Amino acid sequence: MPSNKKRRHGRKPGPALPKGAWLDKSSPALNPRCEQTGKALFLSESAARKSLVGQLSTKYIRIYRCDENPSHFHLTKTYNDLI
Repeated sequence: MPSNKKRRHGRKPGPALPKGAWLDKSSPALNPRCEQTGKALFLSESAARKSLVGQLSTKYIRIYRCDENPSHFHLTKTYNDLI
């Protein structure tokens, strides 16, 4: 017995973004640098953690406060010695 329901196949026709919208998108900006130390600057520990992407099992991460300005945080990444 045939069904009277319409079936969807694939996505809707037409562009996913309006024309020219891809021109408005820009790559994410790099983190600002601390003026005293020259290291990447984060305003919170959670912001520093969110900046980390992928393959964290092979890295040791340390987040610490800036010595010059205690309201800023810095991030240090080193590779684990697996051998």
